Amino acid sequence: MNAMTHPLQNENGTVMVISLLIMAILTILGISAIDTSNVEIQITSNERVYKRNFYKAEAAVIAAAQQLEEATPAQLSDVSNFTWLINTDFNVDTLRYQDTDGTWKALQDGSGDWIDPPTANGIVGQVVTGDSSYAKSRFVVLETTGFIDLTAPTNMHSYTIYGFYDSNTRDRGRVIVEIGYKRKF
Repeated sequence: MNAMTHPLQNENGTVMVISLLIMAILTILGISAIDTSNVEIQITSNERVYKRNFYKAEAAVIAAAQQLEEATPAQLSDVSNFTWLINTDFNVDTLRYQDTDGTWKALQDGSGDWIDPPTANGIVGQVVTGDSSYAKSRFVVLETTGFIDLTAPTNMHSYTIYGFYDSNTRDRGRVIVEIGYKRKF
């Protein structure tokens, strides 16, 4: 005899429904994994760009320290011997310095480009190298010693060296490196 089956007891097709649900869950997991990978790639790319820019600013600091080391005491006694050596107020956040007449002067123009030649405003040094990727690296040396007495045999001089790399191209971003430097002469 034919027995009628109740529609709720008919299990035909349940395997297909369960497999479709599992496929949907796996698809969502795959899409979120791809999204996470894309974000990680962007983070890594930004970190690589920042490190490259940091190294360029650090190269400017090293170039300035090398020039300080190679300078004679007589040269360092007069800040006018070097266009990048100052003993006035300097604002590292706005990249402005106070001139001898009390006016604040910018190191960059309105578009963020360095004012070149660097001697235009009197205090910016440029990294000189054969590698053109360092063309936007600059440095400023601020003498923090105060009065220099060249008659003292053990005269310690303190400097603050700022290295800058500021790019408005694909390298995007400004990096500023600051170090202290002391020299006895």
